[in-house]
Formats: sequence, C-alpha cells, structure tokens
Amino acid sequence: MKNNRPIRKVVIILKPGIVAPLRKVLPPIIDLLKEQQVFFKMQESHRLKKILAAKQYAKISFIENNKICPGCDLLISLGGDGTLIGACREIGENKIPIFGVNVGHLGFITEFSVSNFISTLKIALSGKYQTYRIPLFSVKICKETEVLSEHFFLNDAVINKTDISRMFLLNVDVDDETISRLVGDGIIVSSPIGSTAYSLSAGGPIIHPAVCSFVLTPICPHSLLSRPTVIPDSVKISFTINERDYPVTVTVDGQQVVALHKDQKITISKSDKYVLFIKNSAKTYFSTLREKFTYG
Repeated sequence: MKNNRPIRKVVIILKPGIVAPLRKVLPPIIDLLKEQQVFFKMQESHRLKKILAAKQYAKISFIENNKICPGCDLLISLGGDGTLIGACREIGENKIPIFGVNVGHLGFITEFSVSNFISTLKIALSGKYQTYRIPLFSVKICKETEVLSEHFFLNDAVINKTDISRMFLLNVDVDDETISRLVGDGIIVSSPIGSTAYSLSAGGPIIHPAVCSFVLTPICPHSLLSRPTVIPDSVKISFTINERDYPVTVTVDGQQVVALHKDQKITISKSDKYVLFIKNSAKTYFSTLREKFTYG
C-alpha cells in the first residue's frame, strides 16, 4: 500500500434519484470526515434534506455551478457503475482518485460494497491507499477534416439506429483499411473494462483490463459470419454510414447521446486521458467476475 499525502478535501457524488439506501451509507461517511477534520463538498442540497438529519445537514458546503472544487484530493462516488462513470466525466482534466462505493445494483467497477468500505476509507484518508489507472477513449464526430465534437468513454460507445424496424449499412475501417461492411442494428466499441457491460450481453468476449484492446461487437448482424473482433487499442477506428434517411446516434457510456448527420464520420481511439480508482486490496478481477456473474 502506497503512502500518499493525507486527504484534506473531498467531493461526494450521489446516485441520482434514490434516497433510502443513502440514509444508511452517507451519515457514517460525514461523521468520519468530520472526525478526521476533512473538508468536503456535496451536490443536490434539496435531496440531502431527505437523507440527513438536520444537525448533519446544517454544516455542509455545496459545489457551485456543478463544478468539482479545485484542489480536491478525493472523489467519493456513492451509487452504481453509472454514477462512477458520471463522476469520471465530472473530474475532467483533474487527476483525482475515485473511491467508489456500490449503492446500485451490479456495481462491477465500483470497488467497495456498503458493508466493508468505512474502515478502508478511514485508512485512505490518512494517505495509505493504492490506485490503478484506467484509460479513457476518444470519440470524435467529424465532417471531412473538421472535428465537430469530441467525447470520452470509459466503458463503450454504441453506434445504432433509432428505428428498430430497419437495418443499416456501416463501413468499419481500422487505420484506413476497411475491415467490415456491417449490415445490422449497429455496433458496440468496448474497452476491456467495458467488455462485461453491453458488449457481453450482445455476445462479446470478456477481456481482462490489463489487455490493451478494443472489442468490436456487432448488434444483431444480418450475417452468419459476423463475429466480435478484438483489436489493439493503438489503432484508430473509423465508421461511416451509407444510408442517412433515418436517425443514427452514437451513445457514449450509456449517458451521452449524439445524433449523426449526413456526411459525418465517427473516429474512435485511445486518448491520453485517464482516471484513477482506489483499489480494494481484498478482491481481484476474477473474484469480482465470480461474485457478479457467477463466473466459473
């Protein structure tokens, strides 16, 4: 376990909507932070009134304009994988370690459960914790040589049509070489850590996070030979859609949806951005597979 400088400023992000599960998880965290004299900020003041006692709520500071406060040492995510992914986007360029507590359902990439996190969090606040780095992947929407927008994913990007009754033709290029002309409902481009998400449901393989790769998983392909493909993450993947008479979208990590228009191209590549997660030393990748998916 690495000795880091003690944590003095914390931001807490909550899973949207839910109240009851947070009543058990949030108050002990606030008590611990106050006990350790750690400054913290939160979002959603209106919802916290339903979660916290008046005494705890009275002295809470709140994030202004939904921006992570500068100089924070730690982000605590209370929710499922979706909350954690949203927290990664909140951090932006800041390299703040994330302490993920699963208050959701599956919680595959959240490291800690509600039953065992407080003691580890207390140790982490003293600076004794180990992180691991997860890369972010870039999705660029382009028209000719102009980049119209750029988005980043941790798990996956999905290109599909919104009209469920029709297939469409998608050209797939890797480093400017055409590898497939896919006819179907769309395609999932997954990172290794996202290979246990939507890609898995669509028949894709499980890829260990240490393997530097993408997984291209077709969605309902109209072919007997179209199969998921694993390629190195050092390449650039490009997609062009031949038919534009009905809506096509790219969805990033299930949270950002971008409509595609005529003559636009999507390019996906590994970026130089990354996020840091605080590691739970009591579990491994394969123990998580066994626990979450009854694997093996």
